[in-house]
Amino acid sequence: TLLAAALVACTSTAPRFEADPTVDLVALKRFAWHTAPPQAVHPLDSEILRKRVRVSTTALLTARGYTLDDATPEFRLRSQLLVKANAKPAPVISFGLGTGSYGGSVGTSVSVGGSTEVGKAKDALTLVVEVRDAKSDELLWQGWREVRDTIADPSQPELEAALRSILADFPKPAKQSKQKR
Repeated sequence: TLLAAALVACTSTAPRFEADPTVDLVALKRFAWHTAPPQAVHPLDSEILRKRVRVSTTALLTARGYTLDDATPEFRLRSQLLVKANAKPAPVISFGLGTGSYGGSVGTSVSVGGSTEVGKAKDALTLVVEVRDAKSDELLWQGWREVRDTIADPSQPELEAALRSILADFPKPAKQSKQKR
């Protein structure tokens, strides 16, 4: 079971993130979208997909307490779809154990096999959401998740689920204290 857990960890599509430890992300409240998205590197990384990412991410962040503010943002968001062309599928390892008898003889066998050619190589897609300082454009936080090409299909919920899981590790803003009048 330990080997199985290690294999699952290697092939997991769990979201990942990294953050600048010198920045208090909880203090950030106002955001806008970056004006210059990175150059598209894959047909799926289209203006249409990016618009869907902006709409979904904006809805997720405003529901968590952030404010969309194009005039005075504290941070800017940018998304991109990274592509690793012709990625090989994860290796599959199989174990076998058997016993049997033939006539008066009894035997046992143990076999261990593996393959990295389980399927055809295809593009590995990773959706990335970046949080950048609004003034300096310095990267403050980024989250990513491996996704399937179905993220481009508006009838599939995969894009929304991927964005929700990517942003799960982005902290909620600090609550503002109400001032007495």
